[in-house]
Amino acid sequence: MTLQKGDLTAGRLLRTAEREKPLWLQISSQANLNWKKTCRVICREILHLRLAEFRSEDIRKLYYNSIMNMVKKDDGNCESVKEAEKDSARRLFIHRQRNGCGLFLYQFEFNSEEGFKPDTFSMQQMSSNKIAYDTLIYIRKIILNGKYNSAEDLIELLEIERKLLLEALPYQFVVSNIILCVIKIICEENGHFSAASRDLVPHDSLNELWKAPKSKKVMDPRELRRTTIMAINEFATEMDNCVDDICGQAGDHICTSDVIITHSLSHSSTLSAFFKSARKSQKSFRLLVVDDEVDYGDCLSSVDILTAMQRATRVFISAVAVFPDGSCLAPAGCLMICLAAKRHAVPVCVCTCFYKFTPFFVADIDRIYSFGSAANVVPFTDMEKMEDAQLVNPLFDLISAELILQYISHTSTFTPSHVYRFIGDYYCRDRIEMSL
Repeated sequence: MTLQKGDLTAGRLLRTAEREKPLWLQISSQANLNWKKTCRVICREILHLRLAEFRSEDIRKLYYNSIMNMVKKDDGNCESVKEAEKDSARRLFIHRQRNGCGLFLYQFEFNSEEGFKPDTFSMQQMSSNKIAYDTLIYIRKIILNGKYNSAEDLIELLEIERKLLLEALPYQFVVSNIILCVIKIICEENGHFSAASRDLVPHDSLNELWKAPKSKKVMDPRELRRTTIMAINEFATEMDNCVDDICGQAGDHICTSDVIITHSLSHSSTLSAFFKSARKSQKSFRLLVVDDEVDYGDCLSSVDILTAMQRATRVFISAVAVFPDGSCLAPAGCLMICLAAKRHAVPVCVCTCFYKFTPFFVADIDRIYSFGSAANVVPFTDMEKMEDAQLVNPLFDLISAELILQYISHTSTFTPSHVYRFIGDYYCRDRIEMSL
């Protein structure tokens, strides 16, 4: 295989080919393809996904398995190559969300002597904000590179992707919510609210009753792709300003001399920014944090929550997902705080971004992967002392709507009974699935 000196792919491809040549030869022999054809297909995958060298064996195995599945079907046309790119992108996106790698996989620098050396690589759990951005980038690639002739084809393509990702990531509601938001954007941009569907959907206001039914637009695929990408860019800007808008309301919800109890502050970037904004507004309040890693505020043990709740004036928590009935899925330990707050009549406020509002119910909460590793609770060195013990490390708590006073979003503050109105602003009501 010959490479030009000025080719941008030369440096990364030469080192990869020399190291992985035995594995690539095995793939080519099993797929009945010659060495050059196999190398061309795999290198196209590498350049498309920016995956030249990975330190993680799991990611490499995942990557080559997807290539193996698709390269056998390669009959010389580009459709199989595009399908391989799409399959690899989906598999790697799922792998990032499961292992908390996120966009850190793109932070590599090439060195002629050492190859690709990561500047920053973290396997910690990703925040919901980064998951939302990663999902939007993935959907944007589908819209740019996908094959469709109309808005219906594009919506169907996104629905298929959403179902596949939802099966692989049942506990990542943000991934499904972002795709549904993009579908709503496509429907609005192309006028896909037909007269039949509009008659069945409740109107947001009386003014909608006087509007004539709109007919569906027929757009050129290029124009459809351009307008959709522009709308997604505006949606990304709204996501950028979401946390700042929530923090701007901190002075209205926190009073001077308040005693506030919160949970998992180190794992919620929204809550951290919310309290920092309140500090900047010259609010002198005391913050009690039920968390092991506290940067600021007083650390509060779980056994002291009932005692501290007698002096508390407010409770602020974050949510993983908010359901249409006003209930929410919060980090494990929040249910205990909310029950103690109800006993002492302390208001509970939930700070959350709009993409965490989920437009469907979860019929069986046990279906969600809601248990973490027991090693986070008890080290493996202490397991010999507890041979007959069963350790459970729950990740989430389901908080009912009656325990929550209000939700604080980027646009307004509302009670749990008005969550369904907020959901209607971001999702197509005729496309919402009411259960998983």
